[in-house]
Amino acid sequence: MSATVTAEQPAAEQHENIEPAVPASPLASFGSPRQRRVVEYFVLGIALSRALARDIGGIVSNDSVGYLSRSEDVFAEGLMIQGYRQVGYPIWVKFADVVGSLLGWDRIFAVAFLQRALLILGVVLCWQALRLWAAPLLVIATSGTLVMHTDFILPEGILVPGCLVAVGLGASAVTQSGIANRYPRLTAALSVAVGLAMAAMKLQYAALLLISAAVVWLVWRDGNMTKRFALVILGVGFGLVGSLA
Repeated sequence: MSATVTAEQPAAEQHENIEPAVPASPLASFGSPRQRRVVEYFVLGIALSRALARDIGGIVSNDSVGYLSRSEDVFAEGLMIQGYRQVGYPIWVKFADVVGSLLGWDRIFAVAFLQRALLILGVVLCWQALRLWAAPLLVIATSGTLVMHTDFILPEGILVPGCLVAVGLGASAVTQSGIANRYPRLTAALSVAVGLAMAAMKLQYAALLLISAAVVWLVWRDGNMTKRFALVILGVGFGLVGSLA
């Protein structure tokens, strides 16, 4: 009799039984789990050393001067000036200036430092989600040219770090490893926040909200978020981006 009873498990129990969807490591047949873990941490160490190999120093161009001056009074000229300079990057420069003043840094160095720190955060998020599968991505993202771009005091200076963080959050939601494994709702909210912040830097970067929508759907599908919460954060994200257009 008991063998024919197939009552469905509650959603919470079903989620607990879901194994992380990380694909088998490229070294799955190599050595012991401990040895593979050593290799994984070695890959992370190499990526971080590459990201830190270049000295941090802000690179100022003619366009940078406009963003630096606008950061003195961010909203004085509205959300956009000259048809393309949006308010997001001046806000970022102002935030870096506040952090720098607390630590005794000038704001040029503070902006470059925070952009490099964001790149490192993206490296860690991608590695947590994909482990050894992240190696090709991390090799490209920490190349000398892309690391140097984080020194530019321009919206382009935050593009690679912002994209890497967005990809890391998305990969974590797919594999259910890293941050999404412990904090799925936070992962979804952060993904939308990153997409919104990048869109405020430059409207073309709003394409990252497509990753955000996928992350929210994955978290909702796995029963870690109510439909109302998912619709609210997506509505806020896309609504605010629409107000920038």
